[in-house]
Amino acid sequence: MPPLNTPEKPEFPTDETLGERLTTVAFYTAISVSMSLCITLAILYFSGHGMHRITIIISIVAPGIIAPLVTWYVSDLLVRIARMEEKHRHMATFDELTEQKAIPFTTMAKPYVPVSAWVRRTPG
Repeated sequence: MPPLNTPEKPEFPTDETLGERLTTVAFYTAISVSMSLCITLAILYFSGHGMHRITIIISIVAPGIIAPLVTWYVSDLLVRIARMEEKHRHMATFDELTEQKAIPFTTMAKPYVPVSAWVRRTPG
């Protein structure tokens, strides 16, 4: 366990997670480009304007640049959240001092529940 005052080193994705992230980025980029193109074509069709080449190029290039950047950042945040969740779950269920599985509070409190129920029922 690192000292409390030192920041953790950023973890670089492994080959497996890197491949998954690249696949995810490519998938969401393709969806973004196709949705942008569909919306642009629908707007041009229903507004009665002609199909201009620059409009089609912009509707492909803009999401093709923006979507990978945003998707990569968001997927990195999701991976970090999953790692933190796993780390906190381990900390909640494992005692580092005794190196044993931690006893949940509910298990420890079971002997005292009947006493607390009896105390609440007494007038006073």
